[in-house]
Amino acid sequence: MSERLPVVFLVDVDDTLLDNDHIQNDLREHLEREFGATCRDRYWKILEALFEELGYRDYLGALQRYRIEHPTDIRLLGMSSYLVDYPFADRLYPGALEVLNRLRTWGQTVILRMAMWSFNRVRSSALESTKPSGDMYSSTFTRRRH
Repeated sequence: MSERLPVVFLVDVDDTLLDNDHIQNDLREHLEREFGATCRDRYWKILEALFEELGYRDYLGALQRYRIEHPTDIRLLGMSSYLVDYPFADRLYPGALEVLNRLRTWGQTVILRMAMWSFNRVRSSALESTKPSGDMYSSTFTRRRH
């Protein structure tokens, strides 16, 4: 008889625990309201190009590239604050934390985060601020396209 291996659940943050579509809609609306449709469209074009290049959505990286194109627009400093202060905990799917707690009863649970490290720490604070009881592991990884 073979030995039973431990169970490990790998749970992705994006569109599994966090509602990315809602986050992106909020960002689009904020960009248009604060900076106009032209700025929103240009930022989104940069964001999509970075996604193709990196394999993940780098919101702050896209803002940095946009700032290179518009170095005198000081309003963009407010945009980085918007991203860093965004209420990610409010965008958790209903029941996400309960699912994590349930998985923990069956095996080790690892939360996977795929994104830029600095922004990832902000996004993950949504989970940490409402963290289920007990130990939870997290791992950040990046995927590069060759």
